[in-house]
Amino acid sequence: MRYAWFNVSSPFLQSPTMIHNASKRAARPSGFAAALLSILSTTAALLMMAMPTAAPLRAQDTMNAPALVRGGASELMLQLRRLDGVKRVLMIGAHPDDEDTALLTALSRGMGAETAYLSLTRGDGGQNLIGPELFEGLGVVRTGELLAARRLDGGAQYFTRAFDYGFSKSADEALSLWPREELLRDVTWVVRSFRPHVIVSVFSGTPQDGHGQHQAAGIMAEQVFDAAADPEQFADQLDEGVAPWQVRKLYRRVRGVSDGGIIKVETGQFDPVLGRSWYQVAMASRSQHRSQDMGSGQELGPRASSITLWRTVDRIGPDERELFAGVDTTLNGIVGHLDEVQARGVTGPLTRYRAALGEARAGLEWERPWGVAAPLRRGLAEIDAALAALDELGQQGYPVDDAMLDLHARREAAGRALLDAAGVVVRTASDDDLVVPGDTLGVTVEVWNGGPLPVSVDEIALQTDGWQIDAPTTGEDLLVGPGEVLRRDVRVVVPADARVSRLYFREQVRDGEMYRWPDNAEAPFHQDGAST
Repeated sequence: MRYAWFNVSSPFLQSPTMIHNASKRAARPSGFAAALLSILSTTAALLMMAMPTAAPLRAQDTMNAPALVRGGASELMLQLRRLDGVKRVLMIGAHPDDEDTALLTALSRGMGAETAYLSLTRGDGGQNLIGPELFEGLGVVRTGELLAARRLDGGAQYFTRAFDYGFSKSADEALSLWPREELLRDVTWVVRSFRPHVIVSVFSGTPQDGHGQHQAAGIMAEQVFDAAADPEQFADQLDEGVAPWQVRKLYRRVRGVSDGGIIKVETGQFDPVLGRSWYQVAMASRSQHRSQDMGSGQELGPRASSITLWRTVDRIGPDERELFAGVDTTLNGIVGHLDEVQARGVTGPLTRYRAALGEARAGLEWERPWGVAAPLRRGLAEIDAALAALDELGQQGYPVDDAMLDLHARREAAGRALLDAAGVVVRTASDDDLVVPGDTLGVTVEVWNGGPLPVSVDEIALQTDGWQIDAPTTGEDLLVGPGEVLRRDVRVVVPADARVSRLYFREQVRDGEMYRWPDNAEAPFHQDGAST
């Protein structure tokens, strides 16, 4: 019986731990009014049968899995929908609750696309029906509501530095209080980071949008279509780890219009994996906007979201009747810019990877999901072979960075699918959610082998960014039999000079109607609401 490395990491603790600058007896912040800082990342390296890999795989702690489902065959099926092909859609609006949650859910949960919502603001200038927080405080609350919504509909969440100062009469007013170039800079960074094939703008950028901030969002959606692809625009970003990106198609959300040129995306379709329609899931997501009183009933029956094509690259015709028509979303398409000989070392493994995925989908038994672990392991091996071929091409000077990013994302998702198939659960928990500099924190790591295959745990380690770890557990090489749970306790000492936890967008005083972010603020473009 052969074994190979399988790495499982947890970016967040079960109980997020905050560093406080006073005694722990001080009043404790609550909910999203507190600065949630993930201070530890727990890594358990597992060995799985006959799964040769070239690099470790990562999977989230199950306590932080999407709230819609938590592991098992349902989560496995949702992962399988995403593994074959590459499709990314970015939706752009001005505020929390502007997004078309039904469309996001249908694309992410139903069609396996990677989706994200870019809200220019955090809704700081809105109303609050659940508490006294307004302006910056309300922005914290509504940030939390957006993150809760995305955990249900499956999308990522992005923001710009724009502060919602309240109602605006015109786009000119909005783009004077939010300097146009700085706002476009932020939106361009998000597009270059997320690399969407399709953008869906909630607004048209015209007075028919009403609110001037809505108009500004529509204007930004159109301008970024060109700006993100232009290496001369915000060229300094190219030194920060992103590259120019050409969006293939830009759509605009349509409400109450039934004339020609409209694409209708079905959202009321019943999903047997979820036991309800995508629209119903979307209404559960929308109901997370509690401060805005957005609670919505989960109605039954057909529903659809309507969009119309706004912009497209020259070689894509304007008459497609499907969202991704004219866009190559196949895995082999990631090396479509190379000739056949150059791409052969990549396309061969990817073809075999797709065959393994097909075998896994066809062979999945709901009560015996571990039966598809073998084809998933083979698929991972083929991804590694394709990555190795891409790396070799890269060393020869060929442009393969985007393809590498796409394949690494597929590999990470396939690793999570393999965990769900094998019934392996990793969980971490801290013994306190509030610590002070110099304090000692206990962390418990649990690995539960819920499936019938033996699992060997090689190492449990904590990544603590320089924090002192007392008696780290290493070199375990322990066999966890079917149904068994491995538990390990690790102690961590918080340095005396540790920084106090705070939300990244609240660290500095605002510059007019724009937040100031720290120079190293990578977190603003991530979907978590805390600095790291």
